[in-house]
Amino acid sequence: MRKILVLTLMLSLFLCLASCKDNEKNSDGGVSGGDNNTQNIYVDSVYGLKYELTTDGRYYTVIGASAVHTDLYIPDSYNGKAVKSIAIGAFSGNTAIKTLTVAEGVEKIGSRAFFGCANLESVKLPKTLEKIDSSAFEGCSDIITLVFGKGVTDIGKNAFLGCDGIANLYYEGTPSDYSKITGTTWCELKYETRYTYSKSYPTASGYYWCWSEAGEPLIWEDYIGTSGLRFELSADGTYYKLTGMPSSEAKSIVIPKAHNGLTVKEIDAMAFIGAEMREITIPETITKISGSAFKLCRFLESITLSGSIEYVGESAFEGCTSLTAVKLSDGINEISDKAFDGCTALTGIVIPDTVTKIGADAFEDGVKIYYSSDSDAWSNVNAAAAGMN
Repeated sequence: MRKILVLTLMLSLFLCLASCKDNEKNSDGGVSGGDNNTQNIYVDSVYGLKYELTTDGRYYTVIGASAVHTDLYIPDSYNGKAVKSIAIGAFSGNTAIKTLTVAEGVEKIGSRAFFGCANLESVKLPKTLEKIDSSAFEGCSDIITLVFGKGVTDIGKNAFLGCDGIANLYYEGTPSDYSKITGTTWCELKYETRYTYSKSYPTASGYYWCWSEAGEPLIWEDYIGTSGLRFELSADGTYYKLTGMPSSEAKSIVIPKAHNGLTVKEIDAMAFIGAEMREITIPETITKISGSAFKLCRFLESITLSGSIEYVGESAFEGCTSLTAVKLSDGINEISDKAFDGCTALTGIVIPDTVTKIGADAFEDGVKIYYSSDSDAWSNVNAAAAGMN
């Protein structure tokens, strides 16, 4: 009887000490025993991510999240130590995530880490990433844009199975690098266009290259968000015209002044028709905006057309119902038929003296027209059919 009593007291003492140790650990401003009841599980108060410290204490693995994320960002460090991997099944079945950005430094994405994240649309993975395990993104059917660097050398089986919505794959390496990626049936990754590193003009194979203003080559990812814009070389080979974009859902577009070492001078017909952008930056190198270039961009709120633009084509901005501000600089010669027709939020516009022709129904009825000066230049404008008051 005495032996039983002694054993009972010893067990009680052990449990009490263990409990006190857990409480001390949990008061350390980051450790969360939680439902894992594990002392090396931490919750980040900034990102709401859950981390597990490796047994040797050298780095962290992201094992999930304690908060809902629409735009999920995986940082490169936590508590002064590197974040090296994303655990098996860390975000499996999470339908809240729409965009995923993984910082440089992360090296591995575990099996089924993002399995069934059905609303995931955009994935940007770092150059440091080396391995994407099996079924990591399986069933992410809404992915439109996928970005990853040439550091990836191993992609597991079915890593992208069912990701049939990918329109554009951006890969930092060359086609030769891409062909050397090892793995079993990872090639089930499907996409419409693959952009790879190249110094040459974009070809049917999907090679892609962006240049800085100074003519020094920049890898495409330096233009991410504006990269993926499609260009066509002019007939005389002296400049480029912008012909389109990879996704109509981009919210902000910056058109570069140059592409592949040559000036970008034109925005082609229907280049952005129906796009969901809210803002666009048009450089002063652009001289022509062709017909229907921005037609039905219903979220576009303002636009500045520099003095270098000489021509605004037919229906160029027709149906841009959120457009409230349009600035036309000196230099524009012609505003074509229906150029701003259907811009119901636009109440007024200033016409520069350089304009010599305005087409029929160029503006929505009721838009107040103001002239930049009282010079005689306006007398040359053919505005009879413009529907202006």
